[in-house]
Amino acid sequence: MRGAALAVALYGCGFTPHAAGDAALTGDDDAVDAPADTATSAWLTGYHYRKPIRVTAAAALVDFPLGLVRVKDPELAAHASGDDLVVTGADGVTPLDRELVTSNVDGTIELWVRATLAPGAQTFYLYYGGVGAANSRSMWSGMMGVWHLSDPMMTAADSSPHAHTLTAGPMQTPMSKPGVAGNARNYDGVDDSYGIADPGDGSLDVGTSSFSFTLWVKQMSAAGLYDTPLWKGGTSTSEPGYCLITGSQYWNVKIHDGTTYVDPELGMASQFTNQWVHVAGVVDRGAHTFSGYANGALAQALSITGVNTLDNSFAFDIGRPSDGVFKGLVDEVRLYPRVLAPEWIAAEYANLADPDFAVFGTEQMR
Repeated sequence: MRGAALAVALYGCGFTPHAAGDAALTGDDDAVDAPADTATSAWLTGYHYRKPIRVTAAAALVDFPLGLVRVKDPELAAHASGDDLVVTGADGVTPLDRELVTSNVDGTIELWVRATLAPGAQTFYLYYGGVGAANSRSMWSGMMGVWHLSDPMMTAADSSPHAHTLTAGPMQTPMSKPGVAGNARNYDGVDDSYGIADPGDGSLDVGTSSFSFTLWVKQMSAAGLYDTPLWKGGTSTSEPGYCLITGSQYWNVKIHDGTTYVDPELGMASQFTNQWVHVAGVVDRGAHTFSGYANGALAQALSITGVNTLDNSFAFDIGRPSDGVFKGLVDEVRLYPRVLAPEWIAAEYANLADPDFAVFGTEQMR
């Protein structure tokens, strides 16, 4: 089981967690404008308790990975066993695909559900105190990779169907620390790394296809000029691939075909240091653009006309063990084999940064 997840509040370019005892951490939903009791909805058979969850989205999103993070909820601590957590849509009876990452006895949870969102406010229901449920194999279907970075110290499991488990050497394992959704990994800026050799099926390569990657990064201080919290090539000449570069001057998402590189700038390191930042890189081959996003907003889009295949035989690393080591924390790394819309990226950021995006209501009983 994972350690305590952190509810989050907006703070400048990034955000910092709430202090202990804040309403969002203690389960005092009235302090954050809890959703009203929707008693007219049907009730899921086999369950004794539920909480309504009001989600407020800015755009319609299909099969969005909705993160439901709760810290030290006394009602969940009293009545939920953990494996019994189920989320339904507004009808109160149709379960959604889910992955339960964390469930602790103090009522701390990290739960992801595959939800279709409509513009404006809508209601979902979290059920517990019942028959139990298993994680859905289709929760992350269609993904290249999903790493929550919550695993036993030596490994980082991939929740996607590819099951690309990343490993670290015994003296190169990032420590577990509180992150944006449960625990993250803290890199020492010396040699910490999680990685996997290039899969033979090419599932972490992108060729000349469109793709996107997102992750949360908190750089404590620069280890060097070009630090690399995410890498599968792309940092230098004759090195095709894709990566994220942070470091002491500028942050860039970057692709390289071995001859030509494109690196949209996210901002200066001084804007981002010592705070959580949501980063996204989007390669759109149809539009011939590579776009970089920071905290849900477009930072820069550049032309990729003439950029060829990004395929390579390099390992995939979250944090490199050398040549661009990273000092800080990384959480929730995702690789998508498609173009993410700006609205999707904004919602992915707001989901974990805005306490009003998903608001838990008062416990209901039957």
